[in-house]
Amino acid sequence: MRYGVRVAIGVVLGLVAIVAFHFFVHTWWVAGLLAALLGLVGFLGSFFLWTADRPEEGYEQVLFDVKNNAVSLVLVVVLVGAAFGVAHVWTPKAPAAPVDPTVAAMNTQHDKLVSVYNDIQAGKLDQSSTATAKKDVQGVQDALKTLTTTSPKLGLLNKAATAELTALDAYGGACGFKVCQAATLALLDAKDPLNQYATSS
Repeated sequence: MRYGVRVAIGVVLGLVAIVAFHFFVHTWWVAGLLAALLGLVGFLGSFFLWTADRPEEGYEQVLFDVKNNAVSLVLVVVLVGAAFGVAHVWTPKAPAAPVDPTVAAMNTQHDKLVSVYNDIQAGKLDQSSTATAKKDVQGVQDALKTLTTTSPKLGLLNKAATAELTALDAYGGACGFKVCQAATLALLDAKDPLNQYATSS
């Protein structure tokens, strides 16, 4: 048997092991070690199974042959590297976990409250948009009432919505559609629960 065929046997067996263990083990270094071991068995084992072309050599000489040792070392490095590369380039993606519809609904209402908060703080609202913002916040409150959850995050959203309605009343009343102390103080009551919602798990 040609020497190149022996090397090819080791490479092929090692690559087959990498692909197989990549799907079942999911740990690149385990796949690399197993592939390297199988590659060595394929390469060196070919001398033990087919020795007709080298009858003058004993099995011990095969294992301690400098050329064989060098090829074995290269084979191990290549197969371990291939296992590492396959694991980091060709990784099966787990299906995304389904999003809890209640959490998704709360996140949507949180985003709406943040948008109104930013508009008040920036003083962007006139008489018409202030009225629209009030309706939006009241709509958030109505939507929150339909949610059945024991999550404390629901309470944070209700607290923020109540504070924003107070801020809007001050903004469009005593403040004269601009940011003044009354609106700012009410916004502070909305800021904390909005931030807590965003940072809590």
